[in-house]
Amino acid sequence: MASNQPFDVVIIGGGIAGLSTALRLPEYMRVALFTKGQLGESNTRYAQGGLTVALGADDSSELHAQDTVAAGAGLCDENAVGILTEEAPEAVRWLIARGVQFDRAQPGRDEHATSDGLLLGREAAHSRWRVLHAGGDATGAEIERALMMALRQRASIAVFEETYVQRLRVEDGVCVGLEASNRDGQPFSIEAKATILANGGAGGLWLHTYAVSPDGAGCRRGIASHFGGGARRRRVSAQPRG
Repeated sequence: MASNQPFDVVIIGGGIAGLSTALRLPEYMRVALFTKGQLGESNTRYAQGGLTVALGADDSSELHAQDTVAAGAGLCDENAVGILTEEAPEAVRWLIARGVQFDRAQPGRDEHATSDGLLLGREAAHSRWRVLHAGGDATGAEIERALMMALRQRASIAVFEETYVQRLRVEDGVCVGLEASNRDGQPFSIEAKATILANGGAGGLWLHTYAVSPDGAGCRRGIASHFGGGARRRRVSAQPRG
């Protein structure tokens, strides 16, 4: 089996989680990002719903958290909800700085918007106008477009497209890299100081779900590799639409 040169960090998954993680790492780090399709083939592209974030003058992260917990009907991890709602405004600003074009209010129209013109929607259990969209119902595709462009400009990030991760390499209880096969079926191994699992695929656990992309990019394979490598399990839960 061929062996590639070592990396500081290996990321498995080319959706919004993998892309944003890679872009947030310091540029001096040598990073490898693996995706089993072409870059951009992920559930992120098909995400039509907007991002919920407390940006309005009459809104707050605390109120956002209250609405989310209420919509979750007792199923939410309240600590996780608190972190997500508190950090959401900074996350949106980071996305905008990476080039994401969220929809903006049109001059002369009676629309809810932030002080800098971001158009705000309201749906489900939200008590305030706090939903950001991009291209109407193409929010995921726009976020993916911008992050992919930013990623391509990073010389320190190597992208392995159409590459299957076969298993995680674990030595003495520590993950030290992975074994994979390229688009031609040739096996190779990667050494890494850290391995980040960002491949999603939980939607594939259910028979009836909208969370798996039409081309099958989102599946259960990654979850199986995590557990096979000894990753600890936590409860898997669905997003409360609130």
